[in-house]
Amino acid sequence: MPNLQVGRSAAHALGQGSRFSVTFPRHGALAAATHEATRPSEPPPPLSSNAPVSALPDKVRPVVLLADDNEVSCQVIVDYLDNKGYVVHVAGDGAAALALAQAAPPDAVLMDIQMPHMDGLEATRQMRMDPRLRGIPIIALTALAMPGDRERCLAAGADVYMTKPVSLRALLTTLQRLLDHRTAAAPPED
Repeated sequence: MPNLQVGRSAAHALGQGSRFSVTFPRHGALAAATHEATRPSEPPPPLSSNAPVSALPDKVRPVVLLADDNEVSCQVIVDYLDNKGYVVHVAGDGAAALALAQAAPPDAVLMDIQMPHMDGLEATRQMRMDPRLRGIPIIALTALAMPGDRERCLAAGADVYMTKPVSLRALLTTLQRLLDHRTAAAPPED
């Protein structure tokens, strides 16, 4: 959680200015703070946008893997989705996202495309080659908005392409739709 300090400097008189400082956690701290609960053994029930978060026990909250190297974007999305009933794990690059997904497959992935070490396109391609990750919905979240960028993301294996800055409400609606579709398409358990 950002540490926000607001105050008037002693050297300034009222109405002459204010000093603001904001402190955001380091990426490692953010990842550690958001890497909670283990993945449920069965698909979670569909979330409806009007269901209260308190109605969802922690063990059935859908797990979302957020791969993004921008700490501010991560914090905004983590806070929003956590409030809506999701558990969010954060990876700062494609290689870390791939490793986290392979260790504990999430219910969905939000994949930034422009990241260091391994970009989101390569991470998406590798997830699609892994039989355990192949069916997981992937939403490409990117600032890439040039002609052909959408097609490259979808060709890499993303299910949906959304440009940044993304509407959190549209992101939630898309995420819920993909998870509802995946749950409906899952074979019944014996």
